[in-house]
Amino acid sequence: MNKKLLLISSIFFIISSSEINVYDIRKTNLNNDPVYEITIGGSYRIIENLNLPNKKTIIRINTSDVRLSLNKQTITGDSDLSTVGIEIMPGVKNIKISNGTIVSMHTAIDIKSNCSVTLENIKIISPTCYAIKSFKTTDLTLKNVSIVSPCKDVNNNLFGIYIENSNLTCLENCLVSNLKSSESITGICIKNCNSTYIKNCSTSDFNGKTAIGYLFENSILTKCESSETQGHVGQELVAGFSLKNETSSIIKNCSINTLGHKDTEKCYGICLEDSTGSFIEKNWIQLCTGKQVYGFVDFSLDSNVLLKANIFYLNGKNRIFPLVNRNKTNDTESQNIKLCYKNTAKDLTGLIMEVDSSMFKTLDLQIYGWTNLCITE
Repeated sequence: MNKKLLLISSIFFIISSSEINVYDIRKTNLNNDPVYEITIGGSYRIIENLNLPNKKTIIRINTSDVRLSLNKQTITGDSDLSTVGIEIMPGVKNIKISNGTIVSMHTAIDIKSNCSVTLENIKIISPTCYAIKSFKTTDLTLKNVSIVSPCKDVNNNLFGIYIENSNLTCLENCLVSNLKSSESITGICIKNCNSTYIKNCSTSDFNGKTAIGYLFENSILTKCESSETQGHVGQELVAGFSLKNETSSIIKNCSINTLGHKDTEKCYGICLEDSTGSFIEKNWIQLCTGKQVYGFVDFSLDSNVLLKANIFYLNGKNRIFPLVNRNKTNDTESQNIKLCYKNTAKDLTGLIMEVDSSMFKTLDLQIYGWTNLCITE
């Protein structure tokens, strides 16, 4: 009996001790200070909604080993004042932010250099420049993060998730949706990064001068979706996936659906630019619309891209395979070899393939429901 009492007392002491190390954040903590700054490692939780439209930065994390729970509360700022919701300072490690909502910020979460951070179960509403911005992070995980901007139209370039010069990045079950801008919109942008893995993510409902679901390099994308990107008169470009300055990306089991508008100048399902070694397999590309439409297009000078078992299900005057050497020069050493096999094209009209036959090889191409087939060389 005494042993049982001792065990129960020990458990109660451990639980009580862990609760002592949880710091509560209230609105009153920020009334007289320009920012709530975390300088001691430990667990923090927000216990009431923070509506602070006059702050430049609301919470700043300036030490390692911090667990910040938004505790199902909402942090609201003023996007017109370039407000930052949560700022993570350079060099801090082992940071986790979870379980809450951030509204009306210029940048909802700003992660500085050399940090290791996990964001989980976060909703960001109505960002005006960046929902999440990360620069030179060493280890970044985003899981179950959603970014939406209902009824908010901005006049600058708008990014859902922007990650630059970072390593070991993982995005899983993330959503970027319903963004509007008079300039460009990019749902997920991965720039100059290594070892980026994106799984089960979705971008949709963008309306901008240019609208790109995923802009990335040297990444692995699986089971991702880009859909319902709107268009309008004067819209220059819509793309589901755009690969730029990269050497080793993989796109597999992804879908691109309902992109563009009849007035969109250029609509590309998958677009490669300065890409040299991508592997594109088992993807579904359908219902792209615009004045110039390609299910897949490659503008690279020197690339070696493999297309395998993709399905192109398009409408209108569409082109499903690349213009090889679109920026072709007289450099006889330049090669742009494509290997395409077991791909399927359904219900196409108009021009289907534009290729340079000396540099292009297709195997087992299946074409269904086409009319006016034309292959140009």
